[in-house]
This record gives sequence, structure tokens and C-alpha cells, in this order.
Amino acid sequence: MIVLEFKQLEDILVPGTATIRIPESPDHAFALVIRESVEVVLAGQPAGRVAAGELFYIPPLSDTAIVNAHDTPASLAWLRFAWREGSEQVCTSDDPRLLAFRLPQAQLWLEDFRRSADEPADELKRHSRLYAIAAACFEYVHTRDKGADVPDLLYYVEQTKQYILEHYASQIDIDQLARQSGGSASRFYQLFRRQTGLSPHKYITAVRLTASLRLLNSGSLSISEAAHAVGYQDEYYFSRLFKKNMGLAPSEYIVRSRRRVANLSPVFTGDLAVLGVTPVLSLERGWSRKLRESLPAITDSKPDIILTSPIPKELQDRLEEIAPVQVLYWKMLSWKERLLKISEFLELEPVAKYWLVNFDQKAEAARFHIREQLGGEPFLLIGVMPDGFRVYSKQTDQVQDLFYSGLQGQTEHPLHAYSYLEICRLEEAAALGCEHAVFLVSASTNDAACKRLEEQWRSALGGSLQAKSLFVHHGERLLYNAAIHEKVVESAVKELSYRAH
Repeated sequence: MIVLEFKQLEDILVPGTATIRIPESPDHAFALVIRESVEVVLAGQPAGRVAAGELFYIPPLSDTAIVNAHDTPASLAWLRFAWREGSEQVCTSDDPRLLAFRLPQAQLWLEDFRRSADEPADELKRHSRLYAIAAACFEYVHTRDKGADVPDLLYYVEQTKQYILEHYASQIDIDQLARQSGGSASRFYQLFRRQTGLSPHKYITAVRLTASLRLLNSGSLSISEAAHAVGYQDEYYFSRLFKKNMGLAPSEYIVRSRRRVANLSPVFTGDLAVLGVTPVLSLERGWSRKLRESLPAITDSKPDIILTSPIPKELQDRLEEIAPVQVLYWKMLSWKERLLKISEFLELEPVAKYWLVNFDQKAEAARFHIREQLGGEPFLLIGVMPDGFRVYSKQTDQVQDLFYSGLQGQTEHPLHAYSYLEICRLEEAAALGCEHAVFLVSASTNDAACKRLEEQWRSALGGSLQAKSLFVHHGERLLYNAAIHEKVVESAVKELSYRAH
């Protein structure tokens, strides 16, 4: 268990063309360079240059000097803290290079460290900031020790995305974050769009409006309270923005989204989620074989509408006695078509269309990285299953528009007549004639396992040196719905962009 204890924050000023020594201390320290870049010297040896906006880690009892080669003064914030005895040390590495990294919100947090912690809430906030900085340091160490030479700006963009996801309810100054990126603001905006498919401002808007759907649907907050909860202090501005993007006013969304939905197919859960709708009842597969339990549960949920996959006519008639039933023949529809069908039933089509526009931009970002790394050459999409492999074709709706769209005309796929092929050995996939593979693996698959898969794939191809293997982790079952597709896209963009470097 990692236990950190904040000690103090010191402001350090280094005059122009001067060097100052930092007294040795038993404390650990993170230092944030606020103005100008500085050179850090440890134990008499140059350790590295740190730019304005970057943090760096100083171990305890370090002989440290800060060198300012500029004519103007440099300023730093020196954050001292202790690791409680026996606690695991996270910012350790065999790599002798200085641990310097960026965290978008770090400079905004300085006031939390400077403020006296008279109240428990202030103390907790201060320590939460410390843990967040330590976590960012650990992530940087982990990425570097894996051998991934991830450019600082790419790493910073990923940190910015995470910051937005965690702090969308606060005021976020994107221009300031761009200035603190360590590169040009235009390059930051360009890379952010490449990683998300959206500009930073549109990304924040999408995150906030998506969060507002859940709050408005829950019934626990008013429109004004929901607006404040997602970062908009002016409820009228929020309402205008909501209607402009979602195609209906918040008040209209509340009425339509609060219809009581009984969901009888697990696949539909992810579709309802992106519409902000929480079903009053969700049943697992096999519910129709346990009608003695299922029918009373459906009745007791008092639904306004029942969503189900195909069921016998007799059972559908029994459900119609409870509430109107909408049967979705999901194997005959693409997941996008099904999402639009569900949104039509609930009169939330504009919400679905807004989500799909944003999704398509994210998906294009993922396809860009695949094209960039494989040069538009043919590849197989291979799912790693518990007892073998599944090779997907362009005919498989679950993956066609996610991985293969945009490559038509450049690639020919060997599985012309099938949606997928179940195989036991990679040699069977290699026989299909593609040298490159994109593997879909579970989130628990570690780097060593991916390396073994890569070696197995090369071996299956007779030791080909041209063969390339890309890996995309997914955290849940690959259910055929909107929410899962979004998660796979985001994972693909992050992993493939890191791999490229």
C-alpha cells in the first residue's frame, strides 16, 4: 500500500544566469518549473533539462543544484512529501535519467498546497493532488521502462484527456493547457484532434453534455443543478448549447428519456447508455427459460415500453399485456441502425445522431493509426478467445465499420463469404494469406503475452520479418453495441499511437 504525507510547498527563485543548491533533505520532492527552463544537476552530474510547465522528481538525500542559463529569473514550486515507512516506492526506476513529466492541472493545484488545511476537506484535497502527481509520475516511469519512447506532447495530450474526463465539472482553460504543453499551441490542438477526432473545445462539450444526459435522466437534479454539475454556471447558456447539439431542449429530453424501459437483451444496454437512459429493469440472457421469475419482475417494474430481441409470438403477446413491446432483430441490423431504431422508439433520434457524429470522428482517428502503421496493406482482425481465435471478416458488422472502413479499394479480405472463422491455431489464420494482424485482446493481457502472440504470428508465417502485429485491448465482452464500440475505438487510438513511437 502506498501512503504519502505532504510536508510543505516552497517557492524557489533562481536569478538569471545563476545556480542555486537545494539543501539535502530526507523528504521526497516533486518540483514544478513555472517560468523559464532549468538544468538539474544531481550529485554533481547533469541530470537533464526541464522546461516550463514540467514536473520532475527528486529522491531523498539528493545533492541537487538548479541551473538557470537564461538572463531572466526562473521560478519553481518545490513540493516536499514523505513516503511512510514500509510503503511501496512508485517513483523508482533503474533508468538513471531524470524523471520529468507533464500534468495539465499541476499549476492549477498549487493554491491547494499553499492554502492552510484547517478543515479536513482541505487536507483531503491537498493529499488527493499529491497522489495524483505521484500516479502521473508512476505512469511515466511505467511507459518509459517498457521501452516506449512516447513523445512528451503525446503523453501530455493523453493526460489532458484524462484531466477533462475527471474535472469536466470545473472551469477548464484549454488555451492555458495548450500553452503549458511544451510545444506550440497549434501542434497541441492538431495532436489532440488526431487522438480524439475532436477539437479540445468540442471534446469538453461532448463530455459535459454526455454527463448531463445521465443527470437529467436520473430525476435527482433540476436543469439548473445539472448544468452546474457539468461545469456550466449559466443554465440558459447550457440549455441553448444542449439544444444546439442534441436537437431538443433539456426539458424535452427529460420527458422523453424518463420513459420506463424494461430491457430484455443485454446487448441493448450499451445502446441505451449512450442515450443517457437507465432501464428500470435489465434481464440477462436466458430470461425466457425462467418465466416464473421473469414475468413477475417485468410486471413489477411497471414499464412504459419493453425492448427485446426476437421471441416466440405467444410470449410477445403475454408481454404486450404488460406494456408495448418493441422487437429488435439485431442480427439483421448494424449496431448503428439498431441504435437509431431504439432512439426512434424513445423519440431521442437527435441524441443518437449527435453521438454517432462524434463516434465516427473518433473511429476515423483509430483507422488513421492503422493505415499509418500498416501502410494501407491487407490485415486480419483476430480476436483472442479463451479457447482459440476468431478471425473477423469485412462482413462482420461488429468490426467492419470500426477497423475496415476507409480501407476499401486498398485491401482484399480472404474471408469473402463468412462473418468470422473460429480457429484453434494461428497457422490456420496465416494460411489465409495476410502478413499483418490486428489482435483484439482482453484488458488483462500483459506485454509479455502480447510479445508471445507476436512471435507466434511471425512463426506461423514461416518467420516473416515483414509481418506486423498490432494489439488493441478491450475491457469487456465484445458485445455488439454502441458503448463497447466507443471503448474499443478509444483504446485503439491510445495504444496504436503509443506503439508508433
